Amino acid sequence: MLVRYQGRVAGFVGATRYALAPELEARAIDDVDRRRVQIVCEWALLVRRLTGSEPGRLPDDQPS
Repeated sequence: MLVRYQGRVAGFVGATRYALAPELEARAIDDVDRRRVQIVCEWALLVRRLTGSEPGRLPDDQPS
């Protein structure tokens, strides 16, 4: 799942982990924008782990 922040690609969430875009990865750990994107990625992984589906999809939804 592609993660966008302020109209730009900020990262990617896979089935079991996520990666930040290089420009966010280069920022300090306590940078507000980096932390916001990390929290969203962690939330998306949690939703995926608990439901077996990506955020925005219900477990019974058919893949598109």
